[in-house]
Amino acid sequence: MYFGNHLGYPIYLAGAKTGKKYYAVVDNKKVYFGALGYSQYFDKIGYFKKYDNLNKRRRKLYYLRHAINYSKKSADYLAKKLLW
Repeated sequence: MYFGNHLGYPIYLAGAKTGKKYYAVVDNKKVYFGALGYSQYFDKIGYFKKYDNLNKRRRKLYYLRHAINYSKKSADYLAKKLLW
């Protein structure tokens, strides 16, 4: 399922076999992000809104664990911008 362009990349629903929520096509490669079965702060794409926790403390702890800023083409960047 296609969700449109977010952050300049087309976003699709990842299959359950991948263990991920979404993938983006970046430089003709699939970049998977968002682990299935885990919550996120706020799903800006909207398909997994039932996993939104809106817990500011958990969001802060997530950012502390993922303090390194990776490339804008990375799964880390996509998850931070679209799920956290």
